[in-house]
Amino acid sequence: MSELPTPLALTGRERLLVVPVNGIGDVLMYLPAIWQLKRAVPGVRVGMLANRANGAAAAARLARGVEVVHEYSLHGHGSAGYARFFLGDYFRCASMIRNERYDYVATLIPNLFRRKMLNLFPAERRLVEPDRKINE
Repeated sequence: MSELPTPLALTGRERLLVVPVNGIGDVLMYLPAIWQLKRAVPGVRVGMLANRANGAAAAARLARGVEVVHEYSLHGHGSAGYARFFLGDYFRCASMIRNERYDYVATLIPNLFRRKMLNLFPAERRLVEPDRKINE
């Protein structure tokens, strides 16, 4: 069993980027945690990276507690979908994320897509499921 990560000492001035798995349901599953975080630490600013191709970005824009939605378009899964993403939206998303100057990034399952987003942040700023390892 892994140890739980040390709780962050948040001041309320931090910016957190949330990177859900991919779909509308994934966005909705993150919302209770975002609401609880914002109740516990007023002032925390939450941004979300969400897929516009499947409606997740629309759901994120309507969500209470998410101040900024960074949209990308990932059609389908597999190498063709990822290739289109990396040739199209990746650099635009990376630029938007860097411009927002997030303090932390959070995700549950770091696959190829989310790993590329996580790698925009130093290791100590990545919040991932405790048992998951991220390949550099």
